[in-house]
Amino acid sequence: MKKTATFIIFTLVAVMLCTVGAAADCGPHSSVTVTFPEAEAEFYVTLLSEKKSYGPHNGAHRDLYLDPDGEPDASTAAYLKLNAYRDADGFYFLGMVGECNGETDSFDWRWGYYPPDVFKVLVYYPATDSFAVSGILKQYAFSSYFTIHDNGDGTLAVKQSYNYLREAAGFFLRVLLTLGIELLIAKPFGYLAPRTRRTVIITNIATQVLLNLGLNIINFREGWLTMAMYYILLEVLVFVAEGLIYTFTLSHRDENGRLRGVGKAWFFSLAANLASFIIGGLIVRAEFIIK
Repeated sequence: MKKTATFIIFTLVAVMLCTVGAAADCGPHSSVTVTFPEAEAEFYVTLLSEKKSYGPHNGAHRDLYLDPDGEPDASTAAYLKLNAYRDADGFYFLGMVGECNGETDSFDWRWGYYPPDVFKVLVYYPATDSFAVSGILKQYAFSSYFTIHDNGDGTLAVKQSYNYLREAAGFFLRVLLTLGIELLIAKPFGYLAPRTRRTVIITNIATQVLLNLGLNIINFREGWLTMAMYYILLEVLVFVAEGLIYTFTLSHRDENGRLRGVGKAWFFSLAANLASFIIGGLIVRAEFIIK
């Protein structure tokens, strides 16, 4: 039994590692998304940084471009205005700008590559040559979302708008999908009899809820790449836990008191967890690409 379990564990780890690729600076980075639900006017938006240099962005070294006639176009003119803005708290413009043409009901702008940890939201309205700025904000998650409202007095009201309902729905859908996969795989193993089916369902719900809860927390705090790394480790732990549970609940003892069906229980756990790992990995990857 020990040799069988050890072999299966190493096989599972090897297969999972083969599905993971790495490249320098190709992983996902933290992001800040600001949403303006009332975007009737043309405006330009940026994040002011507490630090003069953040990641590849440097407030002291920015190239400014003019058109061939020497006159700035609208976007460059707005860039120059934002560059000339002097914040009361000494925050810096780092050169990243989002543009809203005023022809949409709602406007989203995402800073997806090294946004500042501590920042302010600054908006420039070219029609009135005026600014509106928020208070000091911080990233609160790996992917932080904020909803912005202009107070009409040069200030912006900001609230966190992380979509917890969407994440909760995704959480329960992944658990249900994994349960469905394991039940399909349980059929050829002969584990769909009432007693064994109940064991598979209860075990799977318990382990998958804990697994997905852990992955959601890691994704919220550290992001997709870190979650992918932990996904391998946590899936192996789930495989071992389910293998042990199935060994003592789905196996049986013969007349000599020896457990029978141990290898079958472990191979069922291996097959079920490999299938859920591969399909779950594809789902997570698809979610990341969509985002």
